[in-house]
Amino acid sequence: MAKAPLVKRIIAYVIDSLIVTAVILVGSVGMSLLAIVAGMISNSLASIIGILAIPVSLLLSLVALVYFLIKDSLNNGASYGKKIMGLKVVNASGGACTLKDSVLRNIIMILGIIELIVILVDKDGDRLGDKVAKTKVVVA
Repeated sequence: MAKAPLVKRIIAYVIDSLIVTAVILVGSVGMSLLAIVAGMISNSLASIIGILAIPVSLLLSLVALVYFLIKDSLNNGASYGKKIMGLKVVNASGGACTLKDSVLRNIIMILGIIELIVILVDKDGDRLGDKVAKTKVVVA
């Protein structure tokens, strides 16, 4: 299996980020529009919608977090961004990334810039998350 080019991996990450951003944006704009319409009807109804906006925002944030943790176990080892870019994540035996592998490799992303530095200095261009989960991003 051919190693995935770094540029394609970055584009796949951007696509996944845009998908999550779109979901959060649609939910947030929807709640805002609902509050505006409710305000035209009744101030107390607008207040209720405003109060509901907090748990809805938290729920959308939770959905985003869960997606980023499990995304590489979807579509036979490919997040939506990776699928679009023709990439997938495989485990040490060459099989599709499992849910456990995906969570393990992606929870390491909380290290942020350290992940990017590891990719740039690693001889194989692997993320720290890939090393921990024993996974690789390859051309599908």
